[in-house]
Parts: sequence; C-alpha cells; structure tokens
Amino acid sequence: MDISVIFATYKRPKLLEETLNSFLSLHTEDLTWEIVLVDNAGDRETEIVAQKYMDLLPIHYLTVTMRGKNNALNRAVSEARGELFVFTDDDVVVEPNWLIEMWEGANRWPRNHVFGGRILPKYPKGQVPPFDHPFFVGAFAIADFAIPEGIYPAHKVWGPNMAIRGILFKEGWKFNSAIGPDGSTTYVMGSETDLTNRLEQAGNPAVYLPKALVYHQIRREQLDIDWLYGRAFRFGQSNSYKEKKSDISMCFGIPLHLIRKIIKAYLCIALSLFNKDKKKIFDRQLFLWETRGRIHWYRKVYSKIKS
Repeated sequence: MDISVIFATYKRPKLLEETLNSFLSLHTEDLTWEIVLVDNAGDRETEIVAQKYMDLLPIHYLTVTMRGKNNALNRAVSEARGELFVFTDDDVVVEPNWLIEMWEGANRWPRNHVFGGRILPKYPKGQVPPFDHPFFVGAFAIADFAIPEGIYPAHKVWGPNMAIRGILFKEGWKFNSAIGPDGSTTYVMGSETDLTNRLEQAGNPAVYLPKALVYHQIRREQLDIDWLYGRAFRFGQSNSYKEKKSDISMCFGIPLHLIRKIIKAYLCIALSLFNKDKKKIFDRQLFLWETRGRIHWYRKVYSKIKS
C-alpha cells in the first residue's frame, strides 16, 4: 500500500459528504491507496454517508467513541497500511492531483519524513471576513506561504493537509490524546502541530509541498465574531499548555504575569468604547479572549491539584 489517507469526523455528515465527494475526482494513476475514516461519535448519520461511498472509494471505516480527535487518529494509524500517511479533515475539498503531488514530493525528499501541503480557504457563497487580519490565517488554517518547496518550520504543518511516513508510527510515535478537538468548545488546540513539533525536535524537519493543495471549507458560523473569540480562547489555552511552568510565580493558581495581562486587557476594552475602528476593537477583544483562555487552563490545572 502506497498511501493511507487518514482523518476523523465528529457529527458533521454534510461536510463529510462534500469531502468524500471531492475524493471521487482524485487522480491516483498507479498508486495503491486507502481511506481510513474514523467516526469519533458512533453517529448513525455519519455511518450512512460513509456507506454511500464505500463502493466508490477504498474506505476503511472505524468507530472510536472515546472522545477526542487524537484518540481517533491513534486508532487509525495503528490500522493504516500505507507507506505514507496523508492526514486531512472532514471539511476539505481536495485538488485532483493532491495525492500524486504528496507522493511525488515525498519521493523527492527521501530522507525526510514529515510534509505539509498548501491550504486555501473555501468561504461560504457570498461571505468573506469583514477585513484582513493575521488572526484569520491560523483561525481558518490557511497555509499559503510565499516560499518554494523545501524545509520549513514544523509549526506551519497543519492538520487539513499533512503527511508523515508510516514508519514513524511503527517506531512508536503517537498523537497526544490530552489535547485537540474533543466535542467541547474549550479544548486545547494544537493537535497536529504538537506531534510535528516533537518530531522536529527529534531530528525530523518538515518539508513544504506547495503543489499538494486542498481547500478548507469555512462554515458560516466561523465568520461570526463569537466563534472567532472562542478560537482565541482555545489558542490561549494552547499557549498555556506549551508554557514552561517551573519558573512562573503564581497567585491562587494564576500566573502573576497573566493577572497583569488580564487587567491590561480589560483596560484596553474600556478604551475601545471611545474608538470606532473595528479592527482595533477586534485586536483588543482577541487579546482579552486569548488571555482568558490562558488563565482558564491554569485554573483547570490548579483545581485538579487542590482536589
């Protein structure tokens, strides 16, 4: 088996159907491949969608009801048979040459094991973000870097379009089940980048393959301001999770530097009352919600220690 396409889904049958439908147009030439699709909810509607495509695509359907995307992915990699594991999400539309470009790109870099492709947004018809902002790049997983094929930072390899040689998983590498989407709105982000960063630190630098392209379907609710602030909150939790804890001064489970930061954030919000610049208001709200996410993570850890 050359390629295993691996992804998890959680109660999003309509998006899943669009994704699988785009797979029907894939050019695979003489590649041998499979799709390892993991239902992380045991959802009947999801199973019906998958069954609809089982005669059209080489789907290996798994059900993992233990909550957490990374639990689902760890089960998938234990059963995948490909030489190259190509990871994506249940909300993408793929370019026809996607798998060929991944396979040929990996062959051009035989000493490397981690690869990231290009990701462009597919916005709902007639809707786009209200203004340009750097935050949207991470929020919508837009990987459109103005660099040629070659080595690049592992933290820029994102879940909708990445590949890792299967041999690494045979050596024992796994996704961190303590983080990543779990069906809640307060999960710690960084599911795939946690793994790619650890692999980079172990001597496995990532390679950017810009010709391997997928489109990330942006849902209407993702353009709502509340969803974006929730994303900033989860981003803050992720930052706290990665922070070095040994030299931090704490007060009732909250780092002192975050207490100062939250005070500053609320002062900035107060000043926004006199400012009509929507982008500046958005900046200050992002700062507030990211800080709240940081504090929330520490409070969770503190409460567990106390109990």
